Amino acid sequence: MKRICPFCKSELTASSHHFCEYCGSELPEELYLKPKETVSEKIAFSNNEGVKISKKPSKKDTTISKISHGISIRSVVGGVLLGMSISTMIFLFIQTDFLKVFSSKINLKKPRIVSVEKPTTKTDTTEPANSTETKNKENNKNLGLDLRSGVFGQNNVYSYIPYDFSLYVEISDPKTFDPYFSFLGGEFFTLAESLKGKINSPYSAFYMKKGLSSGWVLIAFPADTSLEFLGNKDITTDKEGDALIISYEPELIDQVKLAKSEIEKNMSIHPSFVSIKNILPKEGQVFLLKKQGDGDIVLNETMRNTLSEEFKSILTSFKESGDSYLVIK
Repeated sequence: MKRICPFCKSELTASSHHFCEYCGSELPEELYLKPKETVSEKIAFSNNEGVKISKKPSKKDTTISKISHGISIRSVVGGVLLGMSISTMIFLFIQTDFLKVFSSKINLKKPRIVSVEKPTTKTDTTEPANSTETKNKENNKNLGLDLRSGVFGQNNVYSYIPYDFSLYVEISDPKTFDPYFSFLGGEFFTLAESLKGKINSPYSAFYMKKGLSSGWVLIAFPADTSLEFLGNKDITTDKEGDALIISYEPELIDQVKLAKSEIEKNMSIHPSFVSIKNILPKEGQVFLLKKQGDGDIVLNETMRNTLSEEFKSILTSFKESGDSYLVIK
């Protein structure tokens, strides 16, 4: 009698006892494979042939034989596939449980977006220390000097100053020409005497180094442009445009001419000057500008050498300001 799996409709072999060898479903009881009855062994005795044992297969042996011969290639393949299916199900079951446990351990949650309110800062109505207005107040000083005030930068004077200047001084009152710079020596004193009342406001002085030459150079604008100066032994005077150039170092006078002709760069494009140009007061008594390093050295040396206490007080105020420029109002 053929046995047919009611689930997958496959013909069952001896390999299917309680479960279908193809789909693995549990069979109904009426399709269970029942063992046959045991066959008794018959033993025949013969005097001539000795003892012969005639063994009829028992039900058990018959069943095993049928099972052995009944296993087909299809049954083997079906068993392998069944085993793989069961293994896959077990693996998926274990993996699912593991993920549940792992998920519960780390408490997986969707990230929350927390909006942080930016703290409001109290508006400070006080003036910041580094504001332009404060900076101007710090770099403008009134020393109570009895000096004429004037407009800075007249006659395009910054274009005369070489780019490599160390310390620059612009003074609006021409009467200080002699007392402030009399430390330059006897010939300058004589020249300054001859210029009294003959130069316009303002005049400028700068210190620079170029190669082996170093020293002060003064630039004044005479009221009479035809004015000539001859017969000086050590000090040199020359003209460039409307300017009178005075120095003990002729090489430095040449640098002024190169700067004015724009063959070389001049102070008007120097970062130290450009950075303060827009906040520099238009007028005052004295304007001082230095380059860090060399300018500080020259400032200290001039403070020691000047014979004018008034000029020394101006230089001292500049040093104490700690900045690159100062205006005396």
